[in-house]
Amino acid sequence: MRGLLERLGLGRRDLRAWAMYDWANSAFQTTIIAAIFPIYFQKVAAAGLPAVLEEFAIEASIAKVAGSESLNYVLDENIQIHGGNGYVHD
Repeated sequence: MRGLLERLGLGRRDLRAWAMYDWANSAFQTTIIAAIFPIYFQKVAAAGLPAVLEEFAIEASIAKVAGSESLNYVLDENIQIHGGNGYVHD
């Protein structure tokens, strides 16, 4: 098992903890933004608004999901490239 973790770059305990945190946080964020927010916005926040505004609210939720996923990707790539320079002491 150690050999596999070393090949994946997860030989140290702190790196494995960060990988698990990142995996769990990504799934949680995607679920909340894609599944919960649009329903909440439509049923509660946009309740009583005209139909045109309700359609806009749904489209805004979709745009928020796309923007959040794009930002998450860019930040993840940035962390991968720079490797936490300035924050990690080896």
